[in-house]
Amino acid sequence: MATSVNAGARLDRLPISSFHYRVFALVGAGMFFDGYDLYVAGGVLAATIQTKFSTLPQNLQFLSLTFVGMTLGSLITGFVGDKMGRRFTYQINLLVFGLASLAAAFAQDMTQLIVCRFIQGLGLGAEIVVGYSTMTEFVPPRTRGRWLAFMAFIVVAGFPATAILGYLIIPTWGWRPMFVIAGIGSLIVWYLRKNLPESPRWLEAQGRNAEAESLLTTIEKEVAQGAGTLPAPAAAVVVPQASAMDMLRPPILQRMIVGSWALITINTLIFGFVIFLPQFFLRKALPSPIRSPTRWCWQSALWLVARSAPGRQMRSADGRASSSPRSSRLGLAISMRARVRGRIPLQSCSSAFS
Repeated sequence: MATSVNAGARLDRLPISSFHYRVFALVGAGMFFDGYDLYVAGGVLAATIQTKFSTLPQNLQFLSLTFVGMTLGSLITGFVGDKMGRRFTYQINLLVFGLASLAAAFAQDMTQLIVCRFIQGLGLGAEIVVGYSTMTEFVPPRTRGRWLAFMAFIVVAGFPATAILGYLIIPTWGWRPMFVIAGIGSLIVWYLRKNLPESPRWLEAQGRNAEAESLLTTIEKEVAQGAGTLPAPAAAVVVPQASAMDMLRPPILQRMIVGSWALITINTLIFGFVIFLPQFFLRKALPSPIRSPTRWCWQSALWLVARSAPGRQMRSADGRASSSPRSSRLGLAISMRARVRGRIPLQSCSSAFS
């Protein structure tokens, strides 16, 4: 029977151990380079337009195709992950955007760079989906919110890393080394991730019970070495398999609408101000943050990191439902404070989009 392994209950009752930290470190390393590679566009495009390698319309095309690739990558990886397994998907997406990053470093013109960026976007979008879902499958529900919040913190930490490296590297060596760092770092993580196990939940769902049992036994032995005797797992419960159409029916429909609306709003604000807005400043000949890269990058980086950090603690202390609106209000207060301290007039921001 498909439920004989009881993979879900056996994983969920495990105490936190070195196994969980190892999974988090390897998944988090890939997510960090995902964030780095995503936010690198701001500094790179500033350099390409200043050196006449690109034009403003080409920069906007570069940004747009990045997100087109991310959309396709995140959509496709869900189906591939269900068909081919979690391990296959989190390895292939790292390989895709790692190799594409190295290719981008050697682009001979902006057209080649845009094509490489679209391919990077496929891997970047897939990595976000696979990273969070992989952690969800291994960590227990009682601490899952905290782990995922830490993961989000690691992703946005890629932006201050981009700001520091861009400040140190681009003025002297140009923009190409920024992609080399992303490519080599991603490929190193890809190699190290070969030691990550397949998801026992997925193996059981595919009817590969012998493999799931062997893998679970290995994991339980490793955890027991540090935690001692493990608690007994809960009784196996047959959970009906949800279909894609279930997303269009309650109770999943309401949750999907709220979650989608929140993510669309958050990502529009993040990528609008961090990546797109400097291009509009240049277009309107306004005092551009690109011409003061240190100030712009650090203000944006501090805003992103400060926005993500409180959510980790609130999710652990107050639960998911109450932490969402509270962290949203706190993030809005932080962003408004940063705007006031940065002396960026709202009139200038609005005119940039007119």
